[in-house]
Amino acid sequence: MAISGRSLRISRNGTTIAGARTDNFTLTNEPIDITDKDDGGWRVMLADAGSRTVSADVEGVLKDATLIAEAVGTSTLLLKECVITVTGIGTLTGDFMLTSLQLGAEQADAVTFTATLESGESMTVTIGPYNTVLPAVTGTTTVGQTLTTTNGTWAGDATITYARQWQRGNVADANDPSWANISSATNLTYVLVSGDLAKYVRCRVTATNSVGSTIAYSNIVGPVA
Repeated sequence: MAISGRSLRISRNGTTIAGARTDNFTLTNEPIDITDKDDGGWRVMLADAGSRTVSADVEGVLKDATLIAEAVGTSTLLLKECVITVTGIGTLTGDFMLTSLQLGAEQADAVTFTATLESGESMTVTIGPYNTVLPAVTGTTTVGQTLTTTNGTWAGDATITYARQWQRGNVADANDPSWANISSATNLTYVLVSGDLAKYVRCRVTATNSVGSTIAYSNIVGPVA
């Protein structure tokens, strides 16, 4: 049975040592549901300056033979200079303790495990891009006229790059299945063509940094006359 929650990769010396999942973190004594789609709040907490501590109940499959040997017969295990990667959110680098460690059934060259992950006093945090102000499209919605989009406002660590894709749809509903990419329309500006007549237009912006990518959509304009 699949484990619910968001994936959590644990690695040391550049090698992933556990395939784990968790639903909740306790960050600096504040409980946070990392499966919540509105996860900007805990990204902001991670980005705050000052002491940070992390606790998480995790479960998964342990695949590192050396680590399995070290874990046998112990309830706690120090993982030095580890990188904890939470999919789509960011990375936490530092020393962590696997406490309440329980090894379970063997699966070929791996064993299942449950544990509580506790951080040390110092962590390096890298946050993936997250949107704080949506992209905004402006201009006259008439064939032959030019629409302009912003990238929106984003936060996150390292250098953030942006990729745009203009789209057209049949109705002004962001979830309508008719939305489709407009060929070669990837600039900050887009000149409306006859194919846009009576359609609606928006722009999708993808922000990317060393952690990963996040998508945001602009306001919808139209119908095009």
